[in-house]
Amino acid sequence: MQWAAAPRLQGHRRRGRGRAEGHCRGPQRLRSGGLPSSLYRANSRPVQAAPRDIPVSASSAGSGPRLARVGVRNYYRLVSHAGPGGREHHTVTAPRRGSNRERARRAILALLRRAAENGQRVGFTVTYADTTRHVLGGKGGYDPERVLDGCLIEAQDPYAWLVTQLASRRPVGAPIIGVDLDTWPSEH
Repeated sequence: MQWAAAPRLQGHRRRGRGRAEGHCRGPQRLRSGGLPSSLYRANSRPVQAAPRDIPVSASSAGSGPRLARVGVRNYYRLVSHAGPGGREHHTVTAPRRGSNRERARRAILALLRRAAENGQRVGFTVTYADTTRHVLGGKGGYDPERVLDGCLIEAQDPYAWLVTQLASRRPVGAPIIGVDLDTWPSEH
């Protein structure tokens, strides 16, 4: 009497696989399309999910500058976009405290110095940890030299200067986690 193989193993043998090949997915199996194409593309990196703080529709929306976003944990990040007519948009996000906040502070100062050298005006959109945003210099903008002088008074800290500028509108106890800096050429 001959032993009959299980129906599942018979199907594997008909397809040209051995016993273990259908149960484990090795690297060769992955490269040959072992996963659905929506999860794995051959010769490319796996598709990653969108970050939690960005809605899926917003992450796939059109290109261009986006304002700073509040996440569960914010990291230092500097993203710059050049626009038409010499306009630039810089988004600087920073953690609430730590050494990366110092990096963000130095990046904002460098952007202000660059705008002063190029004779540009600057405007700010400040994002707080409680997701509120306030705009400074939205119409005519600030002279970056004056902003740098104000930061010098505040011990070279642009965050402290922004807090003094927004003292009456600032939410209580919420630190600044993002600064969007817009620069444009001055008219004179």
